[in-house]
Amino acid sequence: MHQVGCNRYAMTTSKMIGWIDDRGRPLINLQSPNGTSVSALVDTGFNGEILVEGQNYDRLVDADFPCHLTTLFRRVEAVGAAPYARLGLARVQWHDDERIVNLQVVLNPEHAFHRGDPIVTVGTRFLIDSRLTIDFPEQFVTVEKV
Repeated sequence: MHQVGCNRYAMTTSKMIGWIDDRGRPLINLQSPNGTSVSALVDTGFNGEILVEGQNYDRLVDADFPCHLTTLFRRVEAVGAAPYARLGLARVQWHDDERIVNLQVVLNPEHAFHRGDPIVTVGTRFLIDSRLTIDFPEQFVTVEKV
């Protein structure tokens, strides 16, 4: 199985355990329907479902996430900027359900991808059926299905 995320943190059907990285970012593993996973930044300032920087879109597809991009674009407010994003759909495994979610691919990200950076960003709309706990002192993240 191809793993891009952190292996020591797993997802059960009702509770997912993530981690806080050395830069203080809350991260989880996002799983494809085929069982592969990529690291994902949990961003409560982003109200969409999944955001991917253009350079990481191929990494997401290579990790076996079924994705489809449309020819539609929209301005996206995330990380203090408002870049344009191409709109699409992706299939993910979330808790015990396979979901089709809205995907936004940022065309001109403000920063370059660095080794160890999360591949995708998940926003609050993606977490709508979940309880998110970020425990900075203990260095872990939990996402529970409610």
